[in-house]
Amino acid sequence: MGIVVGILGVAFALVCVGDRLNNADLLWGVGHICLSVAVFLGYRYRQGLEAWMDGVSLVATAVFLVTLHAANRALANQSSHVPSLAWQAGAVLSS
Repeated sequence: MGIVVGILGVAFALVCVGDRLNNADLLWGVGHICLSVAVFLGYRYRQGLEAWMDGVSLVATAVFLVTLHAANRALANQSSHVPSLAWQAGAVLSS
């Protein structure tokens, strides 16, 4: 599952290279790559390897959710500033 999502993230990033005006592709690419990292590290953490993997998996999942929201806002031509994205990530992590 994580490999497929990672490949999808790379595909979105490559589309962004071809069409630099479309920020949604870049945000979707970053989000899907973060989701694949979260899936991989979450799976490895469940196998009982290292506790830090759980924290990185949590942060990567929060980054996925925030970038997915920002990509949808970019498609609707609404601006998403970096400080507001940071606040959203903090809100996801605190809930």
